[in-house]
Amino acid sequence: PRLLIACRQDEAKGTGIVLDALPAIRAALPGVTLDVIGDGPALDAFRTRATRLGVADAVRFHGKCTQAAVVEAMHDADLFCYPTRASEGFPKVVLEAMAAGLPVVTTPVSVLAQLVTPDVGVLLDEAAAAPLADAVVTLLRAPARRAAMGTAAAARARDFSLERWRDTIRAQLETAWRAPAPGAGHPDRDGQRVVARECA
Repeated sequence: PRLLIACRQDEAKGTGIVLDALPAIRAALPGVTLDVIGDGPALDAFRTRATRLGVADAVRFHGKCTQAAVVEAMHDADLFCYPTRASEGFPKVVLEAMAAGLPVVTTPVSVLAQLVTPDVGVLLDEAAAAPLADAVVTLLRAPARRAAMGTAAAARARDFSLERWRDTIRAQLETAWRAPAPGAGHPDRDGQRVVARECA
């Protein structure tokens, strides 16, 4: 089984937590490997950490990769691990992993609590090695559940496509513009629909 984390390599994003969890994961499932994608200030420290933890032979540090290489790695992986403590906006890498059919193990930071529902992954109570290891081992030992999560993750990712956002925003604008303001007459709806299409 292959685990994957792809992000800027600094401590807050969670790569160190995945490395810390890997000895316990491999104690339960000795064949597990980890792919680490991305560059950043902590990359060398993470390489040293993997060696100190005795898991260097099970970890591949890819550094900065093309988008195509990231997508290929996602399709080759079994789980996407992202135990972030960073102040995230919308971590699009999680959505990309879901679109590739990967269940996600992450933390309830920013929008992740809404994005990663129980049918598509696991939200950890804390960004720590022990709960991450427990979640990963549980999912890797349940291939049918993991496969169902991957299918649900890919379907959920489609709800966040640019096309879906365009249609959602258009519908909201048209609904808002259809209702006259208090004390105002009826708006020129045809003109406003043109504007809604242009904005969407």
